[in-house]
Amino acid sequence: MTRAQAAVVLCNIYGYVTGDVTGSTTTPNEPDKPIETEKPTQPDVPRPAGAVGGRYDTNKYTVPADANKDGWLTEDEVSTVIAQIMEEYPEGTPWGTEKNYYSKTWGMNGNACAAFAMMASDRIFGDLPKRVQRDVYSTRIGDTVKDTSPHWSVVYAIEELPSAPEYGQLYTIAGNMGGKVGLGGGDFSSWGDGIKKGWLTIWTRYPVEK
Repeated sequence: MTRAQAAVVLCNIYGYVTGDVTGSTTTPNEPDKPIETEKPTQPDVPRPAGAVGGRYDTNKYTVPADANKDGWLTEDEVSTVIAQIMEEYPEGTPWGTEKNYYSKTWGMNGNACAAFAMMASDRIFGDLPKRVQRDVYSTRIGDTVKDTSPHWSVVYAIEELPSAPEYGQLYTIAGNMGGKVGLGGGDFSSWGDGIKKGWLTIWTRYPVEK
């Protein structure tokens, strides 16, 4: 076999093995590189009436209460989820110290009333981060409350009194109230005093307004 004949044979063998009959410089059996896809751009949706806080990134967070997934969260949307929770766990439903719930956002395993509050909070806000709410008058439906008992609860309704704002009522739902789901609350005056004196903490998970 001449050198030219050998070259033809080797090229044919190469083509049969690799499928490359053109003699390209591509490395045989080189794996395909994954195609990088860009995250979809969040549509520019104007702020709807009743929106609380800022707009969150819909590509980054999953928020069950945001019904239309527009990145804005309203108290009406939050109230809808709370109503579903209250229908599922009406007042008097057994919920005692045997109840546990782990929340990635809260970074802990909650027990009894803490389990109910964190479960409800995650059902509403998904994986949105939490932050301390230091202005009692900025408290919103869906915010989580903890006193030094410690007792945890979630705000489900607010009754404002324009003539006497400090006596407006904040209504809460909680687990482990006598071993059951129960309702409670307080007024802006007592809660504000509690925040100042350190026996009350309120967390909100509404998006930060920028």
